[in-house]
Order: sequence, then C-alpha cells, then structure tokens
Amino acid sequence: MLEDGVFVKADYLKAAKNRDVAARFVRASLKGWEFCRDKPAECVDIVLKESPVLGRPHQTWMMAEINKLIWGPPRPTTPLGKMDPAAFKRTADIALKFGVIKKPADASAYTHEIWELAQKKG
Repeated sequence: MLEDGVFVKADYLKAAKNRDVAARFVRASLKGWEFCRDKPAECVDIVLKESPVLGRPHQTWMMAEINKLIWGPPRPTTPLGKMDPAAFKRTADIALKFGVIKKPADASAYTHEIWELAQKKG
C-alpha cells in the first residue's frame, strides 16, 4: 500500500506558477532521496541535527530500511516519484474496503504532469 505521498488540491495546479512550485518541490525531494541513497551517513547526520530523539543507531537502521524500500531490491519498475497505476489502484481498493475513502478512486485522482515537469529542469 502506498504511503507518504504529496497532495495538493486540483485547483492549486490550475495556475502555471503553482505547477512550477510543485515541480521544483518534487525535483528537490527526489534529489534529497538520491542524496540519502548515495550518502546515508550524511543524511542521518542531517536528520539527527533536526531531531536527535531516536538516536544514531535507530536513524541509521531506518535509513537503510527506507533505502531498500525505495531503491530495492527488487528494483522498482516505476521511476522514483512517478505514480505506478497498479499500485495506485491497489491502494485505492484497500482504502475503500476499510472505509478510508467513501467512493472508489480513479486515475483522475493523480497526475504525472508535475513529475514530468520536475524531470525537465535541474
């Protein structure tokens, strides 16, 4: 089941300047995940600087586990940050079954436009 998504209201994305802001946010987020893949110890240092509560051993373990989820194995079939339609449907079906959403969701609930814009720059 998908989690940790980024959500905005469809009305927000109607303005070109907001689509640009969203694309820059997605681009920066993806760069952050790549940084944490390539330099996990430095990423842990950043997390601990902001929130030292859980400590280095736990944050190091969490970073390793998150990197496995994001980067594999198995290697993801969809590029990082791009919605996998099958995973969306599976998640929407589960959410409907357990009452998280009241009506079935369809593919119009997400867009690849922002992800595609994020790939064009930077």
